[in-house]
Amino acid sequence: MSSIDIPYDILAADFPAGLSVYLTGFTLGMALLLARTFSITHDLVRVHAELNKVGNNVSPPLYLIFCIKLMFPHLACSQTAKNSASTKQTQELKAEIELLQQKVKAKETEIASVKKQAGQNATAYEELSGPVSLLSIGFAEVWSARN
Repeated sequence: MSSIDIPYDILAADFPAGLSVYLTGFTLGMALLLARTFSITHDLVRVHAELNKVGNNVSPPLYLIFCIKLMFPHLACSQTAKNSASTKQTQELKAEIELLQQKVKAKETEIASVKKQAGQNATAYEELSGPVSLLSIGFAEVWSARN
């Protein structure tokens, strides 16, 4: 027997241990790969949702839809349900805008009437205070001359 020859019983005993090391490494590598893929997909979904909140109705890329349907089959919903919800929300917002515009118009007319009343009060005050102000000026001159 040469120094290179190893008995088969030792090799046979080491084979399952070596195989389990390789399988464990492969499993851990796949777990890390899947975790990173999941986090990237999650970030893409979050950014896409934020873009839609801002108002840029961007259609998601095809690979993103595919990944979401594979990873979350229970979350897959029809596009019509999303559209109906968005149209309902849009209609509610339009109704609220119309209501606020009516309130603004009412306040503008109220402001105009208050300005008109203020102008009328100012003219009435000037009409009544004209002779009185002349008397008060004359009185102040007389009073200062006496003292």
